[in-house]
Amino acid sequence: MLTNPFSSAIHYQKGIPLLPGAFPVMGHVPTLIWDSAELLRKGRERLGDIFRIRMGSSLAPTPLLVGPEGFELLRNKSAYIPLSINNDSTNADFLGRHGLLVLRDTQHQRMRAALNPPFVPRGLSLSGIGSVMSDCIHQRLLKWSRGSSLRILSETQSIALEIIFRLLDVKVEELQAWQDNYRQFMQILIPIKLDFPGSPRRRALRARSWLDAQLTALIERSRQAPEGPSLVSAMSHARDEGGQLLSMQELIDNFRLLILAGHETTASVMAWMVTRLAQDPELLGMLQQETVRVGHIPQTPQQSKEHPVAEALFRETLRLYPPLYITGRMLAEPTTLAGHRFAAGQQIFIGLGDIARDPRFFTDPERFDLQRWLTRSGPPSPLLTSQFGGGPHFCLGYHLAVFEGIQFAAGLALHLKQNHLRLRLKGATPKSVYYPLHHPAAATTICVE
Repeated sequence: MLTNPFSSAIHYQKGIPLLPGAFPVMGHVPTLIWDSAELLRKGRERLGDIFRIRMGSSLAPTPLLVGPEGFELLRNKSAYIPLSINNDSTNADFLGRHGLLVLRDTQHQRMRAALNPPFVPRGLSLSGIGSVMSDCIHQRLLKWSRGSSLRILSETQSIALEIIFRLLDVKVEELQAWQDNYRQFMQILIPIKLDFPGSPRRRALRARSWLDAQLTALIERSRQAPEGPSLVSAMSHARDEGGQLLSMQELIDNFRLLILAGHETTASVMAWMVTRLAQDPELLGMLQQETVRVGHIPQTPQQSKEHPVAEALFRETLRLYPPLYITGRMLAEPTTLAGHRFAAGQQIFIGLGDIARDPRFFTDPERFDLQRWLTRSGPPSPLLTSQFGGGPHFCLGYHLAVFEGIQFAAGLALHLKQNHLRLRLKGATPKSVYYPLHHPAAATTICVE
């Protein structure tokens, strides 16, 4: 594990231990990029459920919670995601000031109530989203032919991004321009705040302006037409509890958030799913048996219930390879956590990825085991869905993400079976990269044989 060998002693700040191994200036950031899982595991085992980490030189050592206390803070209704931290406006630049993730209290409740209907299972069924997604998956998988060599993360990112843009009614001939500008916009996350011609920040802001202009035109076209069942129509015509249409900026910020959450996280999980299938022929055979028995890719969330193995594959992959390993909350009121009293306005990190690897929550947590899900009775508990957040900020697109994951697993299994193909992982077990989201290293290659 990449740590500073000259920082091994444990120091305390206000009674909370500082995790050893931080580098000058960069803090624990290099370790978090390359080995978040091991860093948090060793921190939990050595220091307990609360310790401080250094996120670079701009922030003071910040408390990080793992275990049951971290899980409870995730569900805390008063904790929130701040727009800015120490004058760093990245959250506002990236998520917008009207995105669901950063709104609080009555503002959040108003936005959530307006946007929720098309994202529940019934809304997803009525919108016909399933046929759009399955067609996109099918068309992309046709390119997975014998002899193909795929950089799997790039491939699943392209699939997921095309799906989300198709759901936004983007024309096929415009997809490349949308993808190019979205990739430029993602540079807003690069921790270089200098703004000059050609800088990452300048390119990101220019791309965001392009995306916002396109989204404005898309929303205006949708509002000029009668409300239909599509996702973009439902969101564009969404009204709050007072009957008022959401403002243009509110919609733009949430459409932009939908693009981020609707493809980056799902693409990472899908990439890990493919690597697991390539490494485990028995697992692939189990999935294929189910898909052949059902005979089709599910077109609605209701039909997804016929694919418990595909669902278990998606959920277990998400558990062991969560896209977001660390998240943060700001305390809105004084709170006691892990025996320590914190004032309102204190930022706390949550070791979200470590929750799924904590033996107090999961038996033999490092083992990839579909039976955790196949033997479950009833809907998943808040613990089992913790990767989608908790409390009032539980992911709006939860049902959409699970549905897409099941469709992709079923579609891939059917494609391979019908064309007598198999997958092989080229090289050693893929390395993880944890920033900005947890994904297999870009060079990870899957061969189709």
